[in-house]
Amino acid sequence: AAIRVHPSLTLILAILQLALNHLKTGIAPHHLTTWVANGVLPHALNGYALLPLDLKDKVVMAKKFFARSFVPPASVVSDEANFLAVACDWYESPCGHDMMKAMEDSSDN
Repeated sequence: AAIRVHPSLTLILAILQLALNHLKTGIAPHHLTTWVANGVLPHALNGYALLPLDLKDKVVMAKKFFARSFVPPASVVSDEANFLAVACDWYESPCGHDMMKAMEDSSDN
């Protein structure tokens, strides 16, 4: 099956969430969005401003992808992480069962 995923900083946060769940860090989507909001994880809010000048020139056409004016809700990051996990059959893997539990626990917060 094919899926269409649009590049976005929310997608990057969802991929990061999948990796953190795989590593069993206990970091939930609300932690990520809090860190974006308070400046600890600024790349997810305005990554374009943090790029070196030579990279800015190379990605200027995709500037909208790298910069946004809002922090996505934790539930959106969680939903997109779940979507990606289902799309790649993550839940069918041995690690996926642990991740499903972590995602369910994090959505309660």
